[in-house]
Amino acid sequence: MEKRNYNVDLFRITAAFLVIVLHVLGQGGILNSVVPNSINYWVAWFLIIGYMHICNFIRFLRQLD
Repeated sequence: MEKRNYNVDLFRITAAFLVIVLHVLGQGGILNSVVPNSINYWVAWFLIIGYMHICNFIRFLRQLD
């Protein structure tokens, strides 16, 4: 039996959470209603960028296996 890699599980949970956040931001209309260069704009921007980096990192980890 293989040992479970809890770091990968943590990244999967984080990625799933960020997918939900991205859908709320996009479908909820928050991304369309924020004023550019406001604090809300940068928070939304970093959430999206963070989601993309997590997904790329998980894809990289899958290639290592």
